[in-house]
Amino acid sequence: MGRIGLQRVVTVQAVGSQTHLYPVERWTSLQPIPGCSPARSVTCEVSFFNRSLSGECNHPQRPFLGRALTDLGRISSATYEDRLYTPRSSAGDGSVLPSADTAGALVFRHRSRRPLTKWAALWTELLQRDLARLSTLRLPSGRRPDCCTEQHPACLPLTVAGRCVSFVRALPAPELDCVMRPAAPLSAASSYLDLETLVRQL
Repeated sequence: MGRIGLQRVVTVQAVGSQTHLYPVERWTSLQPIPGCSPARSVTCEVSFFNRSLSGECNHPQRPFLGRALTDLGRISSATYEDRLYTPRSSAGDGSVLPSADTAGALVFRHRSRRPLTKWAALWTELLQRDLARLSTLRLPSGRRPDCCTEQHPACLPLTVAGRCVSFVRALPAPELDCVMRPAAPLSAASSYLDLETLVRQL
């Protein structure tokens, strides 16, 4: 699924550069992705007692909403340099963006309150694993690229405390309706707090 999403992003980037569809406001108004087939329609059986393993039909009116192997929903859509997939290098006013290390230190100040800190960490880890499981790009051998020693389009190496940290971008989710829009990360988990992370271990 992620590779399909990546292929569609590359297609949209190519269409945008060849037809001058930028800025984004001009191609988000139901501009179709060339060669894309919309996802099949689904009829939800509301009488089923158990949810589906994929999360499909958890929302009967919008059966694909929050389904596994779809885009990870966010409060606001992502902002890219090219309005589609290229990472931003500057802020809205043109200034250089701070490093991930600097931004993280400003947002998450370290204040330890034991035992609350320990339980909060465990609880948030459980929630994170239940609500999202991002898929990152892998090489043909099956391993992730080492972004500190290898050059790869999916790499965004970070500098944290003077050290290089390998960071591989999440694969983009394919647009189920085949409409051009900014890329969203592909999540292999359903976006519902349904304890599927525990069910997977049984």
